[in-house]
Amino acid sequence: MSADHEFKVHHLVGELVSLFRVQDTSGVESLVELLLRHRSPYVTTQVSAASAKRKITNFSSKGAEFRKKYDELHQRQVRELNPLVYLISLITEDEQLCGYLGEVCPASQLGHVVRQADISVLDDLEGGLRDLPTKGAVMSAEELGELMGRLETVTTALKNREREKMRMTVEGNFPELPSWLFERSYLTADFHREGSSSSSSPSTVSLGTLPLDLQQLSAVEDLLYLMVGVEGRFIKTESPANESAPRKFTIDKTLDPSLRNLVERVLPICSSYSAVVRFIEEKSTFYEGRVNQALSAAMRGLVKEYCVVVAQLEHQLRLGQLSLQKLWYYVQPCSASLSVLERIVGTVTRGSCRGGKTLTALHSITTGYIGEPRTQELCLHLTRAACHPYFSSLSQWIHQGLVHDPYSEFMVREHEDIRKDRLHAEYNDSYWERRYTVLQDNIPSFLESVADKILCSGKYLNVVRECGKESGTASLQIMQYSVQERGYIEQIEAAYSQASRRLLDLILVEKDLPGYLRSIKHYFLLDQGDLFVHFMDSAGDELARPMADILPTRLESLLELALHTSPREL
Repeated sequence: MSADHEFKVHHLVGELVSLFRVQDTSGVESLVELLLRHRSPYVTTQVSAASAKRKITNFSSKGAEFRKKYDELHQRQVRELNPLVYLISLITEDEQLCGYLGEVCPASQLGHVVRQADISVLDDLEGGLRDLPTKGAVMSAEELGELMGRLETVTTALKNREREKMRMTVEGNFPELPSWLFERSYLTADFHREGSSSSSSPSTVSLGTLPLDLQQLSAVEDLLYLMVGVEGRFIKTESPANESAPRKFTIDKTLDPSLRNLVERVLPICSSYSAVVRFIEEKSTFYEGRVNQALSAAMRGLVKEYCVVVAQLEHQLRLGQLSLQKLWYYVQPCSASLSVLERIVGTVTRGSCRGGKTLTALHSITTGYIGEPRTQELCLHLTRAACHPYFSSLSQWIHQGLVHDPYSEFMVREHEDIRKDRLHAEYNDSYWERRYTVLQDNIPSFLESVADKILCSGKYLNVVRECGKESGTASLQIMQYSVQERGYIEQIEAAYSQASRRLLDLILVEKDLPGYLRSIKHYFLLDQGDLFVHFMDSAGDELARPMADILPTRLESLLELALHTSPREL
């Protein structure tokens, strides 16, 4: 049991005692000892989470709300969710503890811990939402256009506010994106931002009035447009309810039923494409971090290949060789790939993932496709691309002791405000404990087992550098992600061993720590007791005098005489 783990247990027990307002703290130490003694190195909550959820659902009067909240937190990749659920299930089994918690934390007080909504946003936008028409009111085309403009202004302002909040949470000064990038609604690879009512003029004819072959031709042409984010004439699009919601489409009601079935099979591809390109555009900004930027770049490459397929299908249409059946046959591989991308997009978006959280989500999805080689290869390609900037920072840290983290997404945080000025006055390790720390939320799940070694590797190299010696290696070996963790885990352990060896060589060989310890043993631990006996015999009369009459120079000469007459050499 390391001192760090013991300190964490003490801290957590103290927090629980304070939270539950326990007056008698005499049994705290015994509780800490009990927890330390029964601590297991194995994770036992993974297999118990399912039964714990069932137990809480049966115990609570709001089981449906609990399951809904659990699914939401699980999609957001919240850490320690299953251990918390397991702990709550154990609490439900203890009637005495449940009764005590009900007295200490009544339900009327729980509402105070819920964060209130930021109503300042609505106050700022009150002018844009004022005097809205009542339900069922008849509006002219001019009034409808004015209302659409007001709603677009409000939507843009809300997005800018959220974007500004996101930017403020990330440390660093990044270039500001021009406002016209968000104000020009057509400057996107997705569907027109204002929606279907204003993006294209309504069709003057219905599909049902056309012959069957022309209906099929029009439907194929509309689908090819929709597959690249352009609204069709007979198939309209609706704006999604939120960022992670799928996009819905409205098909001309007069379309032949046999053709409608094929059209409905292809439309999910258009929805997936819309979600993916929307994600790429939103996550390519500066403050989203290098991991999300790398993931977006990898997705952009796949989208380009998809657009090439659409262009080839359009060429077939111009040659008169593309029917709905052929279109559905050709796009089925794209459908499978885009559905996987849409799942990744939804997971990252719902969890507001950045840095290590994004890598944890990708790792979870990649390992989930263990029985589907082609799908797993696609996920592996995206995960490796997203891991590259993170592993680059990791390699710099474990091989050179440098923190390169411009977007505050790396697991090691360097606190530059903590100076080493007081190291000469305070002989302890508080400087090194506080100078570099680990951010738990930024640790990918596949690196949790070696997080301590990663932190110590860079720390050791920085200790060597502070002593004026060369540390680290000039050439970096960038690691590569794989489902089998053995490859990069071995590289991390090798870097840890090398840094440890370099620090030990500095302390034991170059700084001669054993020599200092031998001197301490000789003098302060009285390894050479005869030396002090000779000194006390010869300096006894001098030390018996009053302090003001003692001459330090005479004591020094007596000590030197005792050193020379000592039968044992220093």
